[in-house]
Amino acid sequence: MRKIFLVVLLCLISTIALAGNKTPPPVMGTGPASDVRPMYEPATKTTYLPGGLVIGGTETIDGAISSVNLATLAALQAYTGSDTTVYVQGRIAAGDGYEGVFNYLTGDYSTEATADTLHDNYVAKSGVATSTGCWVRSKAVISDRLELTTDTVLTTSQLLLYKYITNQGAASEIDLTLPAVSYSITRAIIIEESQNIEINPPSGELFDLDGTLLDADDCVDSDSVVGSKIIATRMKIADGSWRWSLDTVRGTWVDTGASD
Repeated sequence: MRKIFLVVLLCLISTIALAGNKTPPPVMGTGPASDVRPMYEPATKTTYLPGGLVIGGTETIDGAISSVNLATLAALQAYTGSDTTVYVQGRIAAGDGYEGVFNYLTGDYSTEATADTLHDNYVAKSGVATSTGCWVRSKAVISDRLELTTDTVLTTSQLLLYKYITNQGAASEIDLTLPAVSYSITRAIIIEESQNIEINPPSGELFDLDGTLLDADDCVDSDSVVGSKIIATRMKIADGSWRWSLDTVRGTWVDTGASD
């Protein structure tokens, strides 16, 4: 009996000793580097920005998205590299509220750049007139909606700034012409008044309407039912050119031939 008691006692002592020597799991940031894995590891990947612009770049823990990081607004104004997407860390210091992604876009941005005296959203590229091209902020400038009450040839700036295009307040049909841009972007066109919208492609181009290619310069007309909606996506096709693809979400949208 005494032997059995001693054996049991020795087993208990060994168990307690082993438990006391067990190494606890490493605490984040305190153990050996090989034992600690960060909760998030930066990775190079394709990133979809607000407004539908797509860039490939490195997303870091602090949210910087770009293949080029510039310290300040002044650095952006002086930048002469070939990259067309950059991340600016701050106006005068990193994280001061100015930080964000800028894309260099070709086109006449002279009016917008002149009005934006603080360079919040439009920044002239070094050595290039803003009538030729401009750095345009990709974040924090997109508004909800553009309400059209007259016929409109959509500018590249309007395309970037507004996610939804509507005919709110229109008293008659609206003719809307989409711009010829060379980047991927998606916008929604919505009927909010009992008037129709006629959508026109850029001159000489043709629409893809719900998977069917239309003739060059053919327009697409909506019905006049409030709530009708179509999605317009700028897509790059096999030959390297760009085309607007229109996909009906609600209501009736039809090919009505060349614009009247």
